[in-house]
Amino acid sequence: MRRRVRKAKGFSVQFILFLTVVLWFGVVLFGLGRLVTPSSASASSSSIVASVALRQEDETVHNENVIQFHLQTTTPPVVIRLKLFAEEAPDAARFVKQVALGHQSTGDCNLYRAEPVPEYWGSPDRPDRWFDGGRWGPPYALIQGKMAIDNHEIAEAEDHRPIIQRGMVAWAGGKGGPHFFIALADHPEWKHDHTVWATVLEEDMALVDALMNLPLKTITPKRPPILSYFVTPIDFTVTN
Repeated sequence: MRRRVRKAKGFSVQFILFLTVVLWFGVVLFGLGRLVTPSSASASSSSIVASVALRQEDETVHNENVIQFHLQTTTPPVVIRLKLFAEEAPDAARFVKQVALGHQSTGDCNLYRAEPVPEYWGSPDRPDRWFDGGRWGPPYALIQGKMAIDNHEIAEAEDHRPIIQRGMVAWAGGKGGPHFFIALADHPEWKHDHTVWATVLEEDMALVDALMNLPLKTITPKRPPILSYFVTPIDFTVTN
């Protein structure tokens, strides 16, 4: 009888220890659960998003010389930021800011021409020309578009004409607005022919490059060069 009682008592002690350990783990896990609840995780995500939004606002909205192209016909919508050369090309900066203040409707501004960057771009193994197998195309490493005119006084050509580098934005055709292009590569072949009035922020150039994945079409006019266009022009609005 005594041996059975001792076994029973021993079993009771072990069982109590087991229950104690289980309860202790339960308290710990419950405490951790209280620390990381869905609501607190959501609050953390919200604070991160809010801080990013505030940082973007500080970089763009409060910088009067940074404008934004809000592309309307892309999924998801894309915003491309451009830094104006306000001092070097003041007439262009004035014009673009007027467009931004005009709150133009969708379709007044669009990107219509899309020239990919060929693998041989700038290769010394090809002739130094922009046609018939030359090193400078076609295609011509740019995206071209137009600004809304409305009642705005169109910007004229200005003296800020550096050698065009990737990301620079300039008036097309060596003249003034409203047609412009974004350079997808360096363009030393154009020398100092174009008024450069902005540059795409470096972190946004990946968005510009991605536009070249949209459907394109080529048009062969009666005279060269062969031109490349977006199948569907990309409408955009401008904000400052």
